[in-house]
Amino acid sequence: MDYSDLKQKTVFDLTDNEDLIFKTTGRKTKEDKDDYIYLTHPVNRMRDIIRFCDLTGNKELEKLAQKALKIVTKEWHDSIERQERENPGLIVD
Repeated sequence: MDYSDLKQKTVFDLTDNEDLIFKTTGRKTKEDKDDYIYLTHPVNRMRDIIRFCDLTGNKELEKLAQKALKIVTKEWHDSIERQERENPGLIVD
């Protein structure tokens, strides 16, 4: 599997095993992927991939997921800071 641009991937892209999908995302089947993407923040998607790595023992993927987690977390914080600068007084949750 190509792990490039991991921050765009989800557990659903990494396995067809519905038990692993449920253990990492709380969703039951691959059909729940669209809901998962819509409702789950990218930071939490990366955390789910890291949880998936823990369950499967995939250390190589875990290292890449840790790096991707840092990237999406920084992007999220940068977005919040930009919104606060552009909209003083705005509360961003």
